Amino acid sequence: MSHCPSCGQFVGPYDTCPHCGAHLDGRTALRAIKIVAVGMIAVGFLILWLLASRAEPPLVPVGQIGATMNLAYVRLEGQVSRGPNYDSASHTLAFWLTDDTGEIYIAAYRREAQDLIATGRVPALGDQVSVAGTLRLQKDFVSLTLNAAGQLQVTKPEPSERSVAEIDPYSELDRVRLRGQVRGIREPYQGLTLIGLRDATGAIEIAVPEETLALTGALPPLASGQWIKVTGTVTFYQKTPQLTLTRVTDINPSTESGGTVALQPVSGIGPEAIGTWVGVQGFVTSIDPFSAGVKLTLDDASGEITVLLWQDLYDKLSPVTALKEGTAATVYGQVAEYRGQIELLPELPVDVQLAAALPPPEQFTTSPTVSPTVTLTPTPTTPLPLCTPPPCKKDEVYHCPDDCPGGCGTVCATPTPDTTPTPTFQVVCTPPPCKKDEVYHCPDDCPGGCGTVCATPTPTTTPPPTFQVVCTPPPCKKDEVYHCPDDCPGGCGTVCATPTLAVTPSPTPTATVSPTPIPLIPTTPMGEVNANRAGEMLTVQGQVTGTANFSAGFKFKLGDDTGQIVLLLWNDTYDAIAGIEGINIGATVKVTGEIGVYEGELQITPAGPGDVTLFVPSSGQDAPHREIGGLSAADVGMAVEIEGDVSRVEDFSHGQRVYVTDGTGEVQLLLWQNVADRLPDGEKLVAGARVRANGQVEEYKGALQVVPCLPFDVVLLTE
Repeated sequence: MSHCPSCGQFVGPYDTCPHCGAHLDGRTALRAIKIVAVGMIAVGFLILWLLASRAEPPLVPVGQIGATMNLAYVRLEGQVSRGPNYDSASHTLAFWLTDDTGEIYIAAYRREAQDLIATGRVPALGDQVSVAGTLRLQKDFVSLTLNAAGQLQVTKPEPSERSVAEIDPYSELDRVRLRGQVRGIREPYQGLTLIGLRDATGAIEIAVPEETLALTGALPPLASGQWIKVTGTVTFYQKTPQLTLTRVTDINPSTESGGTVALQPVSGIGPEAIGTWVGVQGFVTSIDPFSAGVKLTLDDASGEITVLLWQDLYDKLSPVTALKEGTAATVYGQVAEYRGQIELLPELPVDVQLAAALPPPEQFTTSPTVSPTVTLTPTPTTPLPLCTPPPCKKDEVYHCPDDCPGGCGTVCATPTPDTTPTPTFQVVCTPPPCKKDEVYHCPDDCPGGCGTVCATPTPTTTPPPTFQVVCTPPPCKKDEVYHCPDDCPGGCGTVCATPTLAVTPSPTPTATVSPTPIPLIPTTPMGEVNANRAGEMLTVQGQVTGTANFSAGFKFKLGDDTGQIVLLLWNDTYDAIAGIEGINIGATVKVTGEIGVYEGELQITPAGPGDVTLFVPSSGQDAPHREIGGLSAADVGMAVEIEGDVSRVEDFSHGQRVYVTDGTGEVQLLLWQNVADRLPDGEKLVAGARVRANGQVEEYKGALQVVPCLPFDVVLLTE
């Protein structure tokens, strides 16, 4: 109603006519309309807020983040692969997150970072996280900014109980718990502490970054030889596994004591044990100082073994018990071989435990009252006799008096030597001269006894010549065999004499001609090479039957008709060998080098590139060509050839991940760092390039990989 029903004038929004004063009924008040409108707007905003606060941001794989998603609010899920790092000056907390498709940088600033630290929700290496935030895309860098501390959810995986030997390349980012003995603490550079740990199966280092100390506190006091339990995340440094500590509360000293491995008899330690860690117990029978330390001979009645103490270790041994012959000792160390002799190499003073000097081991073979048991503790477990026992006979047991202040146990004192000791195992009767390998039986009335010993033949003034060239051989050609005449008095064998260059030859030569040998390095059949020849310089020739790489070099398995050996080439040697691209499966190679044994595997290591000769080059691995989409878990361990286009390249701490597609599927081409660094035309390995590669199919966290062994197993193709 816009006009007054009484006077007919226009009244507008008024309730009372301004012209005649009539009251207008049935009109809706404008005020009410305003109130209703404002209320509906408020309700609408409330509904929008409720929907927005309860709506989950979309979950996006890291590999699918593109340029059009800048400033998008998304959610990511994955595992912490690096970090966390905290900058106290800018109050910035950052870490890296990885999933099956890629890796991204996550950052929280100021209040959000302080809230995470205050509430103890800082993610650690290896933790599973779900985080929502705003994407920031720059030219070569993608990151996500955490806008609220509540948008970060951290799930800490339950650690698994492991031994050191159970940590392998597939354990990366696994959370594990180890128990072992501290072997040493060092700081290779400021900001990183490394703690050596050993258990019965091997050794590993615990990495403690300064960021861990800054966020979780200081390390508890630790010392070499102390036993600890530690929980951490498995990481790798140049393909070497290590355990990264994420919280200082995860390392706990233990009251445990004893050796890292069980004791075993010396007779059971052979060449197959080289490189392993063992423990033995016995008596010191000889002490031989040398320029770099001391060698001990340890006898446990089953056999003898040499214990090598370097000088710095020897100087640290406890002076409470003097090291002397007859001392009971328990030694833990690594088995090594030097010139065909098995040796035991302890590392720390705690690895060598000495007890009081006891009689030689043969005195205890029949006496049950004395048991040479030594436990691995910092102080000798056998108390030193303060009462001096009298001289005694073999196997005699000395009981010290009740009032002996220090106690001495049932220990037999070392007999006082006589002025004329009775000889043992000495030849008193003089055997006559005898031939090689002849056995001499001494007569029954021999007063001292001499055993079945053959005396050394008494040399005569004019010994008959043996293998001497008495007859003068004529000059001969190379490889010619000279047969001396039947009436040659001294015999000369089948020796070819070196041509004699004489200016005025005598018509009747009287001088004896000694042939000058030509230095030759013979090729040794691989079947004749064994662990006993470790340290020798040999030359072998064979065909390459297998290849492998490690962080410091490359390995080639060589074989001939008699056996196999591994050719070990360090990176610098590999780089300097002429025609190295031809050394692959199928090549024939001759190599001169030092024989060694590593983890039970025979190796030959050349001193330089000149010691490797390529006779027949390889044309590359002859692996079956496969379509990428046809690869499956059943192919793991097989060598294949693939070809396709590079979709993307990602760097990681140990090399590169190259994703290759051929229209049937996509697979990850894993290039370890030393392979990636030596890849021909490696700078052209970018998205869009076409590549052919030979490698072994492997599986990592459910994803298939093709892993080339050598740089020349990867070829960039030109269209």
